[in-house]
Amino acid sequence: LPTDDAAAAVESSSTGEGGLMPLGGIEANSGYKGYGLAMLVEVLGGVLGNANYGRKIRTWQSPLKNTEQQADGANLGQAFIVIDPSVFGGDFPLRMDDFIEQMHSLPPGEGQPGVMVPGEPELNAYK
Repeated sequence: LPTDDAAAAVESSSTGEGGLMPLGGIEANSGYKGYGLAMLVEVLGGVLGNANYGRKIRTWQSPLKNTEQQADGANLGQAFIVIDPSVFGGDFPLRMDDFIEQMHSLPPGEGQPGVMVPGEPELNAYK
């Protein structure tokens, strides 16, 4: 249920009556998780991929500054992870549908038509 009471939001998320807590902010709200996820992206796409990472990545649309950078390009890495959900059990499609339905059944934000899951805005644009 919508609330502006932080204590009520934390309590409702631990009893199953509320939604997920956002990443970031103070440690009580799992702020460190966003930091860890960002590091994971850098490790998978940059460090592991032998590409630039962290401060070695040039700023968006900035020119390559020296001859070496111009020869190598931006050297941006990517990581692709493939997971076979059947390894974890055969009912993944049913469980995923149930999870999406849980998200759709959440009350929308004020003035919003409904809760969507990632990819739905793009899918709706094609309709």
